[in-house]
Amino acid sequence: MLSFPLMRMGERSWGAYPFRTKAHLARGGRGRIIAAHAAAVASATVAAVYSFYMESRWYETTTLRIPVRGLPPAFHGFRIVQLSDIHLSSVVPMSFVDRCLEGACDLDPDLIVLTGDYVTTRDSKYSDQILRAFRGLRARAGTIAVLGNHDRGIYKWRRSSRVPVDAAACQDRFDGAGVRLLVNESILLRSAGSTLAIVGLDDLWSGSFRPDWAFDGLEAATPRVVLCHNPNGAVAMNGHRADIILSGHTHGGQVVLPLVGARWLPTEHRQFVAGLYRVGSNLLYVNRGIGHLPPARFNCHPEISVFELAPAH
Repeated sequence: MLSFPLMRMGERSWGAYPFRTKAHLARGGRGRIIAAHAAAVASATVAAVYSFYMESRWYETTTLRIPVRGLPPAFHGFRIVQLSDIHLSSVVPMSFVDRCLEGACDLDPDLIVLTGDYVTTRDSKYSDQILRAFRGLRARAGTIAVLGNHDRGIYKWRRSSRVPVDAAACQDRFDGAGVRLLVNESILLRSAGSTLAIVGLDDLWSGSFRPDWAFDGLEAATPRVVLCHNPNGAVAMNGHRADIILSGHTHGGQVVLPLVGARWLPTEHRQFVAGLYRVGSNLLYVNRGIGHLPPARFNCHPEISVFELAPAH
């Protein structure tokens, strides 16, 4: 720093008046820019570490009471635990998936439902692992599943020309894991002479989405829970009654920015992001999923959903 002596009026002592040169100011400006860049890099690093290693491995449990018209007393309080979009892969480790499966069993379920996208790719290593893990699921009425677009090998945004995975072959493998896979069909749960229907639809992108087949034979008065991976299926039910439609697919947006919201949504009807919606006379719940696609999650925790059925008044 350069300084020039200056006599202060009324004083005998000398002071100093600082004077900054252009070179000095330029050095100071560069320093501030470097500091700002360093802070930005540090913030981005912290956010990346948090979203990939912390939030993506930190699941939340959501519990809702669902009113069901004509629900028999035998099914009052019937407890359904939903897992969706596990996406076992190189970025979603088996250790985390095991923790989520065990967490679901600890929620005292009457029924566990799985709503698709169990793996991300067609690599058999991951499908073998996840099916082995499903053998450990525990619920009083068992485990029921439907397929998602990844399970069928359909990646719409990639315009893949590959032949979809055969649903019948998937059924054999799920049977071996002790899981009932529903493909455009329904199953009746029975208790004390009463019934509750579980309806399972094929994936919306598969070209084999057939709600009329799935609901065929169900009496209008029979209460029913519908499993449908893609929430857009809720607007394509062809007028069929669905007391609650359980879906996933969106990952809740996966990256949800403050003041901006979810920008990545693989759905036509982008209002279905996460949570509970009314679609006509039906209810729809969109689960945020367990796994994720690269890179990670931000402001959107993985989710296990719990539904307690109650009579509608």
